[in-house]
Amino acid sequence: MESPNQSSVSGKDRLTESEQATLIEKSIRVKANAYCPHSRFRVGACVLAADKQYFAVGCNVENASYGLTFCAERAALSRAVTDGHRKFKALAVSSDISPAGQSGISSEIDVSPDADIKAAVAPCCGACLQWIREFCPPEFPIFLVDVNGKHIVKTLIQLLPYSFGPENLLPPPGRFNP
Repeated sequence: MESPNQSSVSGKDRLTESEQATLIEKSIRVKANAYCPHSRFRVGACVLAADKQYFAVGCNVENASYGLTFCAERAALSRAVTDGHRKFKALAVSSDISPAGQSGISSEIDVSPDADIKAAVAPCCGACLQWIREFCPPEFPIFLVDVNGKHIVKTLIQLLPYSFGPENLLPPPGRFNP
């Protein structure tokens, strides 16, 4: 299920096979720590910092008041930001979504611009995509991983077109702009 969009991670920003494998494996492993007694929908995420030396992981943590649930993507980014990182190279998000016909949760989504490629993965929710956009450019690669470890790669702009980012805001006069 490897993505035909792999070329979106290009040039000096391209991840090595080892970095991709580490990113995906860490997102799968942390999924085991998910606290999801309400939905039983486990999600794990791993973000790679721009220096390519730091990986931060996170899992979903649910709350009986669903609006207070903390998604895996936001958990991983929050951990990285807490540790002082602000620039990132890639994110992997894994779930228990299964390809059609297999046991477990199954959800097939159209992942191609021309609607001819389908994969069984769980895309990031809109709130998480907006969180990612706060720290990452539109061409930022996101690996969406299924229950078997197979993945597709989409850019942030493919998942959140017409996004609103920090550059859309004018800093208040005299205010430090990080």
